[in-house]
Amino acid sequence: MSFLTEIKIFFQTITDWILLMVIFTIFFFSFNLEKVSVFGKLPLLPAPGQPSFAADFFNMLVADLVPAGIPLIVTSPMAAFVVQIKLALLMAVFFTFPVFLYRLITYLAPALYKREQTLIYRLILPLTLLFFAGVTFAYVAIVPSTLHILYGFVAPLGAVPMLGMTEFVGIVMALLLTSGLAFTLPVFMVLLTAMGAVRSVFWLENSRYALVGFLIVSAIITPDGSGVSMLLLSAPVSLLYGAGVLVCSRVEQAGKKQNNITNLLSNNNK
Repeated sequence: MSFLTEIKIFFQTITDWILLMVIFTIFFFSFNLEKVSVFGKLPLLPAPGQPSFAADFFNMLVADLVPAGIPLIVTSPMAAFVVQIKLALLMAVFFTFPVFLYRLITYLAPALYKREQTLIYRLILPLTLLFFAGVTFAYVAIVPSTLHILYGFVAPLGAVPMLGMTEFVGIVMALLLTSGLAFTLPVFMVLLTAMGAVRSVFWLENSRYALVGFLIVSAIITPDGSGVSMLLLSAPVSLLYGAGVLVCSRVEQAGKKQNNITNLLSNNNK
């Protein structure tokens, strides 16, 4: 099968997820909760209007993450529109992430054995939980500290501190998504070990290289040059790597035990 054929099959597999993403993006961009008259009552229901869910999300980000005293500015007529589209897309990613995982696994499943298919479907929940744990950690710790550190360099220059709306949303989206994906690392470690592709001892023997790699990747992802945000991201990922090493070791031992039992039963049947 050619590479282009594989790409075609992959996109056919995730078509419903892409469609769902588009629907959710339009919904978050165009709708919000409004009081709608239903049989004489006024419940809160989704209805078209402004401010949208995306606008409310933006205001929440500003209130929680922007350093005190730093005004937000709009530098182009399209900036506010583009920002809301990006945030609506980000919200759609969050809401449809489990669907994306399911469709991705559906694409990979035909190439796996039955036991591996069962395992990979069971990993959807851990992957989802770890992804959102990473997003939450970035929201609570990494983004606020990054912005605070970066604007600490403004005062010595005597400049007026301001923050562009587009740049703010870009930093937030990049840090939330990359941190969320980084937190899923131990699940992929366990999957590779359970499939027999990588032995558990490999993870342990290469832990020093992994830690250096985490520092390098974290330095690239985090935009401040102080190293604080880099350590904030690399530290939990390193701990998750260590947890992944332990789980991989147990998974490998359990697999060997299961194989021994299977071989023993097979010999007895002979």
